[in-house]
Amino acid sequence: MRLGNFVRNLLFAAIAGLATVAYSVIAPPVLGFRGFGTAWLWWCLFLTVSYLVAIAPNLGRGLRIGILAGAIGVGICLVAPGEGAALLGMTMILGLMRSGFLFPRRLARAVAVELGLAGFSGLLAGSLAGPSSLSLGIAVWGFFLVQSLFFVIGGIEVWRPGVTEDAFEKARREAMRMMEDLPA
Repeated sequence: MRLGNFVRNLLFAAIAGLATVAYSVIAPPVLGFRGFGTAWLWWCLFLTVSYLVAIAPNLGRGLRIGILAGAIGVGICLVAPGEGAALLGMTMILGLMRSGFLFPRRLARAVAVELGLAGFSGLLAGSLAGPSSLSLGIAVWGFFLVQSLFFVIGGIEVWRPGVTEDAFEKARREAMRMMEDLPA
């Protein structure tokens, strides 16, 4: 488990939830309720890009991935047929950028982990969301809280293509080396 990333993710979830409460209190009087609905997608895109920058191994890489995610997200926001489709697209961007570029791993594992996290976080956020500002903040907090489980799931070491050494074989070889070095 990468404890630093997990704690950073929990902190981001709390800040994103609180910022969403503030945003949903300030935005409707300024934008009107119709404008708030449209701006909500842009807020969610901002949170997605901010999340990717916040969890990146280093700032430079985070900014590059954030710009790429933002560009794709703008396209999704402009062409998505509805709010649900746009939010699903942003969740897919989050998973693709995190498991594809920030913390690359084998395809089957990445797909399984990201689909599980996307489904669970989407269901939780959808069930927590309501008409009040507080419920929107709690829904965003819940979404990113579930996303923090990415760093709790075992086996997220960065995978490098071309390195195919089996973990069991590596452990067996190390054990044999240690046993041969010990005096009888």
